Amino acid sequence: MKPVKAMTIRLSAEQADALETVAAVESMPVSEVIRAAIAEHIDNRKNDPAFQDSLKDRLERAKRLLFCAVLKRNRYGWPRIQSRECV
Repeated sequence: MKPVKAMTIRLSAEQADALETVAAVESMPVSEVIRAAIAEHIDNRKNDPAFQDSLKDRLERAKRLLFCAVLKRNRYGWPRIQSRECV
């Protein structure tokens, strides 16, 4: 079984009532309705070209930042010569 992570969410009274109504009508626990909604949202993002482009941009930026952080210090903590990409 995969590890489970407990999370807390805050809902307005109207959202909580609507969620509980959906769960009751579908004879499902509220937590299962929430998990299904999250899974659907994630699947929608996986198939959204704009989201995927934004994700790729953020990953490239993170790679550059990590690369530059490594270049800025050697193993003794002394400054190194910076790459043109890091300026």
